[in-house]
Amino acid sequence: WGRALRGTAWRRAGAALGVVVTVALVAATSTAVAVAPTRSSAADAIAAGEAAVDAGTPTPGASAPAGADPAAATVSPVAPSAAATSPPIPGSQITAIGDSVMLASAPSLMATFPGISVDAKVSRSMYAAPGILSQLAADGELRPYIVIGLGTNGAISQNTLDEIVRIAGPDRAVVLVNAFAPRSWIPGVNDELRAFARQHPGVSLADWYDAISPHVDLLAGDQIHPGGAGGRIFAGAVEDGLSRADAERQQLKRLGALRELAGVLCAGACDLDNG
Repeated sequence: WGRALRGTAWRRAGAALGVVVTVALVAATSTAVAVAPTRSSAADAIAAGEAAVDAGTPTPGASAPAGADPAAATVSPVAPSAAATSPPIPGSQITAIGDSVMLASAPSLMATFPGISVDAKVSRSMYAAPGILSQLAADGELRPYIVIGLGTNGAISQNTLDEIVRIAGPDRAVVLVNAFAPRSWIPGVNDELRAFARQHPGVSLADWYDAISPHVDLLAGDQIHPGGAGGRIFAGAVEDGLSRADAERQQLKRLGALRELAGVLCAGACDLDNG
């Protein structure tokens, strides 16, 4: 290379071009090596979820993402909340619709709620939910408890959430799973979901964000998708949300019964007055 630089103009140009190409190749290779583990661990988590959904059963031995503590994959990393200590709602009563985070968590969801219906796709946003719910309702396949995990891939709107609740109707409970990802829109999405759940009877929040925040090491390299142990935390957050939804649903039923009784008593009192 040194001799080439001291040679003719053509030789010097050729030597310089060789240096540029070599540096570019080294840089590209280094970037690929750095990015590959992130893509691989996220892809592995998603693939495990897809396999579980396709098979209709949880994938045995679903592993935690690369870099996670192997011991953490065999035990629950967090203690269950008080809400989750009650018997879980049967999976046959639950429709779950989500994005790739729910898809990566599908093995744990299916283990926690055997018989649950999981419809989760990569890159799906909240705007897809009304169409999916409408089709399920038309087919008679929309179950009493609806879990929606679609906050990862973009901002959401009040109108979309209102449409979800309208389609669900008064006799179904809706659980909204908030989001965790290094994306600028996540705080706004989570604020919107929390406020909506507070303002609407029959809607509850599953707090995935708070549940996974202390355990980011259980996510894939992209800090979004859970592996085996992280998926169990996701399922636990959903279980908490469903328990709250069930409690609220029962309370609304009791209030409805009391209103009916009050109406009957009022009617009886009115008859007595007329008599």
